[in-house]
Amino acid sequence: IKMDLDSDNKFIPTFTIDDLNVQPDFIHLDIEGFEYHAILGATETISKSKPLIVLEEKTHMKEYGYNRKALGKLMIDLGYVCVKDWNSDKTYVHNSKL
Repeated sequence: IKMDLDSDNKFIPTFTIDDLNVQPDFIHLDIEGFEYHAILGATETISKSKPLIVLEEKTHMKEYGYNRKALGKLMIDLGYVCVKDWNSDKTYVHNSKL
């Protein structure tokens, strides 16, 4: 866990999904464009557990320096395939579970 400054220059604790040391069956991220970075902070957890993953993919991601194509490539690189795409949400399943 590390400390970051918020907009009021107050320290807030931040951590990654990997820091939680969990083995989830399902991850659902709807965090207003920060999904790519959250996945980067969950790569160990994802590689061990291979959970079903649902991600919101709206245009907010541009504010954090990536786009839908980059997020899709990251998921493919982690061994995932998109099995459901509706509105701005996508469901990913690991290749080993197809």
